[in-house]
Amino acid sequence: MNKNTTLKKGFSLLEILLVLTLLGILFSSFLFALNPRRISIEASDNQRKSDALTIYQALQQYALQNNTYPLDVRNAINNSVTEICKTSGVACSGRIDISSLIPEYLATIPSSSEDANGSGFYLIKRNNRPYIGGVNELDGSTFVIESNDQTFTP
Repeated sequence: MNKNTTLKKGFSLLEILLVLTLLGILFSSFLFALNPRRISIEASDNQRKSDALTIYQALQQYALQNNTYPLDVRNAINNSVTEICKTSGVACSGRIDISSLIPEYLATIPSSSEDANGSGFYLIKRNNRPYIGGVNELDGSTFVIESNDQTFTP
């Protein structure tokens, strides 16, 4: 018997294409699961909540040391929602001015808004107690720091 048949080593084109297709499917499902844009937005929302907590804590510290809240916070109408101004003075018309917290309680007023004057954070006054809230970018839901009721209408 003559053994002229040789064994070919390597992969066929079909096998290579099949492996590449499977790798492509795995890679795309991996990217879908990670969703870098969603992760970035969630990080921004977490930073927004952290900044709201910082404002809330500064207000509480001010109140502890002065036995009262800043004037605009005291004068806010009960059961109201008002945006916090990121500047002070005339530009704050219709917003809450908490610039009296700077620099002793806050280095600056955090901002999550592109608005020149609005901070993107809200003073929510419930039962004559001030809370700080904001709106999540991911789903448009609201949050209120240190409150059981997380909803409000900006």
